[in-house]
Amino acid sequence: MSKARTESSRAQLEAVINAMADGVVVFDMDGNVVLVNEAEARICGFASAEEMKRDLAFFAEIYELSLEDGRHVPVKEWPVSLVLAGQTLNQLQLRARRRDTGQEWDIQFSGAPVRDDTGAQVLAVVITRDITDHVRAEKTLRASQERYRALFEAIDEGFCVMRMIFDEHDKAIDYQFLETNAAFERHTGLANAVGKKVSELVPQLDESWFRIYGRVALTGEALRFENHAPAMGRWFEVYASRVGEPERRLVTLVFKDITERKLAEQALRESEARAHQAAAKAEAESRLLDAVLAAAPAGIIVADATGRIVRTNPANARLWGVVPMSSSVDEYHEWKGWWADGSERQGRRVEAHEWALTRALRGESAPGDIVEIEPFDAPGTRRTMLNSGAPVRDSAGNILGAVVAQMDITARVAAEEAVRRSEERHRLVSLATNDVIWDWDLQTNQVEWNEAALEQLGYTPSAIGHTSEGWYSCIHPEDLDRVLKGIHAAIDGDQDSWTDEYRFRRSDGSYVTFLDRGHIGRDASGKAVRMIGSMFDLTERHRAEAALRESKERFEALADNISQLAWMADETGWIFWYNQRWFDYTGTTLEEMEGWGWRKVHHPEHVERVVERFRQHISSGEVWEETFPLRSKTGEYRWFLTRARPIRDELGRVRRWFGTNTDITAQRETEARLKEALKARDEFLSIASHELRTPLTSMKLQLHLMQRGLEHGDPSAASAERVRKLVEQSNRQIARLARLIDDMLDIARIQTGRLVIEPTPVDAVELTRDVLGRLGPHLAEAGTPATLEAPERLEARWDPFRIEQVITNLLTNAMRYGNHKPVTVRLRSREGRILLSVQDQGLGIAKASQERIFNRFERAISASVVSGLGLGLFISRQIVEAHGGRIWVESEGPGRGSTFCVELPAFAATARS
Repeated sequence: MSKARTESSRAQLEAVINAMADGVVVFDMDGNVVLVNEAEARICGFASAEEMKRDLAFFAEIYELSLEDGRHVPVKEWPVSLVLAGQTLNQLQLRARRRDTGQEWDIQFSGAPVRDDTGAQVLAVVITRDITDHVRAEKTLRASQERYRALFEAIDEGFCVMRMIFDEHDKAIDYQFLETNAAFERHTGLANAVGKKVSELVPQLDESWFRIYGRVALTGEALRFENHAPAMGRWFEVYASRVGEPERRLVTLVFKDITERKLAEQALRESEARAHQAAAKAEAESRLLDAVLAAAPAGIIVADATGRIVRTNPANARLWGVVPMSSSVDEYHEWKGWWADGSERQGRRVEAHEWALTRALRGESAPGDIVEIEPFDAPGTRRTMLNSGAPVRDSAGNILGAVVAQMDITARVAAEEAVRRSEERHRLVSLATNDVIWDWDLQTNQVEWNEAALEQLGYTPSAIGHTSEGWYSCIHPEDLDRVLKGIHAAIDGDQDSWTDEYRFRRSDGSYVTFLDRGHIGRDASGKAVRMIGSMFDLTERHRAEAALRESKERFEALADNISQLAWMADETGWIFWYNQRWFDYTGTTLEEMEGWGWRKVHHPEHVERVVERFRQHISSGEVWEETFPLRSKTGEYRWFLTRARPIRDELGRVRRWFGTNTDITAQRETEARLKEALKARDEFLSIASHELRTPLTSMKLQLHLMQRGLEHGDPSAASAERVRKLVEQSNRQIARLARLIDDMLDIARIQTGRLVIEPTPVDAVELTRDVLGRLGPHLAEAGTPATLEAPERLEARWDPFRIEQVITNLLTNAMRYGNHKPVTVRLRSREGRILLSVQDQGLGIAKASQERIFNRFERAISASVVSGLGLGLFISRQIVEAHGGRIWVESEGPGRGSTFCVELPAFAATARS
């Protein structure tokens, strides 16, 4: 009888252990496995329970345990070690890893010591439960909720305008924020950024940002990219483009923060633990069973062959409350339960013969019924449990009873329902949006599309296909390679999102450009498992951008190519735009000139007048016209005619002013030169008429006197002496007329470029003596005798007629202005050049007039004092310069005399004009 009871007890124990979904393993006090069920073998990665009958040292070599935070758990702190030390464990959660296979899973440990009648510990029972799916379910739930929120949070994007800063090698080294929108701070975490450089806000910002934005500023190429900013702890999706003139180096950004979105909790699935040990002796098996039942987290019910309930454990009491110890299967109707497995029997009351315990007593297998129960101690309360049952057989296969294990899965069902609701919300959002939404399962390669795919693309979800290949087949061939590389780089890397702009084929064969944004979901190991994205049709945006860009380019092309400087102001007179010609002329920037900064380039003597007049017209709304000088980038002031007209709206209100500045400097100078020429002409005509009339009047007077004498019979009127004097005087006046006419002819030749120089060999000393000899009497008569200081001979190659004309002019001036004092003429040679000087002791010339007297019609003193056309020095300079020489005057001032100097090359060039 004792042997039979032992056999029955051991059979019951083994049946209970093997019926449990939890793993069960029993160690003796030496750390050897003495009993283990198949569930434990499956959990631990062994082919059978027999392979696990090893000692603790064996398991320490192939396993490692760690806490949830990753900290390693030494063997002395393992659950089995603690139970061997006499401790009782309840639901200790650890992470397990097999060193030989690399397999990892989450396990919940429970355990209790087994003692004999004396209270001495003889065994250690450890029960394990695989909760990996439970942890994954929690993460899936969190991921689902995050995806739901991300669809709404992705709407708001940050925007800013930046000025790029380059070094002398055109390498971008910094940038300054000029403008930001309200979402800027939320996306970047940077407050009050306007006006500040990024080096001030983020000192350790990665250099790649400067390189990318510098490229945009220098080339004008717009870039769309994703990049990481470790110094900010953020990832960004950015669209960068250049704005304004290239030299301003302005870049605009449209961006959003795409920092890592944590995967939501994954769906929880509880796994059952297995026992590790069993009792070695028959007399201990009953106590071992009690320990197993007490330590098991699942509710256990044991019934004999008649259906009488003989044992339950504390976990069963926590699940059901205080249960009736039914004496037969017929009494199982007292247990209230309803099917909850989603089948056609969902919600129907579980009949007595349908309970897993009843079916196990009939020899059937009941691997896992999902049932909703009402506990005995909590009427009206519902709990969901997983109910598994197995028969207990003896060695002959006869049914001795049955065991059921009942696991409370209420929390798991709730989590699954939460996931279902989250997925439903995701589905509703996909239906509500106009964007094409796709959901890509990266593990199965299945792609799901929302209804917008039909409206926007003309496809049904089935027509476009349910795999990524169907998606890829619709991408334009020119874009496909780039898109594939980009999306797989994001998936294979550590990115949380991907963005690209590409052309997608509609069902009618036409292509439309989409902006596609995808968010990547990853598991705990970082592996990409899912990707959800939306496709936004860019057709209208591109059309509007193209129209705006074309209009802007046409206006700027027109404004930058007109000859005038142009500008625009708002209704208050604040100037906000200038054309390129303004900046080219003034050498300024928009920052300097914006608003009322244009006053900086106005002449100080005119700026107040201009500002006052401008304000008056801004106030009255009348067309403004004004002339004033503006400073160029070289510092020169030029005169401009400014016209500004108001631009009005449909109600007649001034909204803007458009103005132009036309350079009239040349016009003003031409007008001034014309006035000066007219004045010079009138003066010349006055002087010329006087000079021409004077000798004629003298000859006319002499002839008239002779005529009167002859008429009155005066014999002396026709005397030889009288006639001789008349002829001499007439010759002098005729010579004077000839000189005046020659001067005027020379002026005409000079103006028309026909003054011819014909160099021939000549002795400069002899040439000068000849002129002095010819003019000697006139010099003596004027009281200005001349002396010559010169070497014996100076060989030269000049036009003797023209050089004689120069010397004559200088000596004639000495007679006129020499104040009746001696004149000294000097000739000397120096380094291949000959210097001629005529020095008088006469009236002298003021410093301010020493250059002026070489101009046409100019003289040192008034024409009323000394006669002459004022052409002699002008003609002399033209002759000297035509020989390759120069002429100037030296004088200390009025009353100090003058020295006229002529420097000529000894050998002038060949004949020329």
